[in-house]
Amino acid sequence: MPSTDLWQQIDFLRSEALRDPQIAQAPAPVREGRIFSFTLARLPLSSRPETHLAGAFGAEWVPPSGAGVELGERFDAWCQAEAARRAAAPPTAPKAWSLLNEWFHCSASSGGDAHTTVDHARVITLGLDGILAEIERELEGADVAKRDYLQGMQAALGGLKEWAARFAALAEQFAESATDPREKQRLLGIAARCQHVPAKPARTLREALQAVWLVQLGIGISEHSPASLSVGRLDQYLYPLYEQERADGVTVEELAEVLADFFRTINTFGDPACTVNLGPAVGAGGAAGCSGEAGQGSSRAGSAGQGHCAAATENRFNPLSRLILDVVKRLRLPSPILAVRVHADTPPEAFDLFTDPALFEIGQPTFYGEEACRQALRRRGVPADQVAEWAANSCMGLVMPGAEWANMWGSVVNILLPLELALNRGRPFRHDLPFELASAAPVSYSTFGELFDTVRAFTGDLVDLCIAETEKRTRQNGETRPNPFVSALLDDCLRRGQDRLLGGCRYQTVTIEAFGLVNAADALLAIRTLVFEERRFTLAEMVEAVRGDFEMRPDILRAVLSVAKFGNGDPDADGLARQLSDRFAGAVLRHSHDPVYYAPSFHTLSAHIPAGAKMAASLDGRRAGEPLAKNMGTSPGRARDGHTALIRSAAAVDQAAFFGGQALDLRVDPGSLRTQDGRRKFQALLQTYFRLGGLQVQVNGVSAATLRQAMAEPEAHRDVLVRRAGFTTRYVGLPKPEQQELISRFEAGL
Repeated sequence: MPSTDLWQQIDFLRSEALRDPQIAQAPAPVREGRIFSFTLARLPLSSRPETHLAGAFGAEWVPPSGAGVELGERFDAWCQAEAARRAAAPPTAPKAWSLLNEWFHCSASSGGDAHTTVDHARVITLGLDGILAEIERELEGADVAKRDYLQGMQAALGGLKEWAARFAALAEQFAESATDPREKQRLLGIAARCQHVPAKPARTLREALQAVWLVQLGIGISEHSPASLSVGRLDQYLYPLYEQERADGVTVEELAEVLADFFRTINTFGDPACTVNLGPAVGAGGAAGCSGEAGQGSSRAGSAGQGHCAAATENRFNPLSRLILDVVKRLRLPSPILAVRVHADTPPEAFDLFTDPALFEIGQPTFYGEEACRQALRRRGVPADQVAEWAANSCMGLVMPGAEWANMWGSVVNILLPLELALNRGRPFRHDLPFELASAAPVSYSTFGELFDTVRAFTGDLVDLCIAETEKRTRQNGETRPNPFVSALLDDCLRRGQDRLLGGCRYQTVTIEAFGLVNAADALLAIRTLVFEERRFTLAEMVEAVRGDFEMRPDILRAVLSVAKFGNGDPDADGLARQLSDRFAGAVLRHSHDPVYYAPSFHTLSAHIPAGAKMAASLDGRRAGEPLAKNMGTSPGRARDGHTALIRSAAAVDQAAFFGGQALDLRVDPGSLRTQDGRRKFQALLQTYFRLGGLQVQVNGVSAATLRQAMAEPEAHRDVLVRRAGFTTRYVGLPKPEQQELISRFEAGL
């Protein structure tokens, strides 16, 4: 039997395509478009029972092409040859960038993959035939370079059309042998829909979702990654079809099952970080969401493109939004993530829906502050008349859907490393730095300001290093492995005839993540307090203590832990975190150039655990190997004064400058939300945070006691869901260190 590993199959088919000289020797965009089309024409298809959506593939080599058996045999031989090649390859010495990541959790990327939200509305309203007609018009008078990109897009979009036709043929084939009338009807319905979409405009909600799903799969295949494929403002661009179906007599219950089918299907491919945006819900008299906006704009839901509306705030929470909320609550699946956009004028009845304890128990939803997010995007350069159409992408990115390529893990800079360099004469506490940096550390410091400036200088060096490498890799990736399929579905790649990594998109962002910044800020405050203000210890004593993991100096550890910490609303701790974050943001933002924006972020997901495992102890009182602070928050045991103090600290950072997005994690007792008074208090907490400039809050409503029971008896608690980082997952499937860390966080209210 041939292997069923999907990505091996795709790699194999790529190698098969490159055996054709007309493909192998074509210009890069044409080559990649043809490889994509070749792959879709030969990927093995299958059909999942019960679902009304086509899109199952990779199970076995199925004719009807007649080449299935031959391909399967060649695939087996290819897998064996690849395994032998890997086994015979000599070991190679680790490269400098590998060591920087392995030792210090600092990294660069090659442009990102998959984490994107394409223009699904355009596919639904125009169909791929409409987009192909646009390509034909652009080809008239195009120069050679643009013509190559446009022809690559033609090949890729044509490949997806043919893929849908293959699914239609397979469904018809299975329908012929079906004996159950309901099963035959299901299969014939799939065939009819795949004969129509995504080539033609969708006429029903189910047709639209079929088109969306095939496009999502196409993104994953073309990017060789299914990671974090979000669908943007589903409740907006599908709402005209929802209204039409209701007018035609289709019941809400029937449409709920259509959505449920789609959401169940989402959970069969990729990770659980597919985001669906809802709202915002705004009461009567809602004000404009950011300065410079004027007038009540139309949502243009369902029009070609998702990002061209006037920016005035209006009530976008519609009956379809409510239905999506209800279906997700009923299904209790890890995906999709619900991104609820909270406005200052969100009415109580809508807020009550968003803060349902049943949602919190499955890690839903994620809350976004509408005005704060718009302000962050305006700082990034999004015009006021377009900013209303922003969307949450994946776990916590803020993007313009259908118009932006977002490299959500562009670079990672661990701020504890520049602190170590400043304290240890330019050397880390562990290992050697694999790169030369421009800055140097003095032998001693006469003032705290000198130390802080040295930390800032080393931070800037690392930011420069990581961004330069990311830019180089991104350029190489865009030139050698362009993606004409995804580019064709993002404004303005088609008009410009350019790849999404090379300036084709209207917006291109590269997120630069700050890890350990809160730990570094708390450590700096401890140094300032204990060395430069109180003079209880020398800096040399502090450094010696932390390098020895405080084993020989428990008195210094106690003193460090007694100093104020970020997360408690303390002005000194919060002020120093603000200063350090401002310096980091400035070091990142200075690299922005048209059309690329470098986006600072505190986005750690759950990587704060392995990142901390790599690092020595730090002078915030963190022991060697312990996790770093997570996202926009702090470490368990640091925030002692409750949620109100925690949000004051988080909002002390200028989050609008961190428009890469970041979440604040809160653990809430769902029992506290079962009364109206309890809900109003939590809603007021959210509104306060967003009014202070906070961007995002993600909530868990499971108790630490439940998690302990799940650790002890995993088989009996397989349905326990937690918000892991930016997405929901099953608790018992997590690594044990992460399970334990979540218990510690939940006990601390984080």
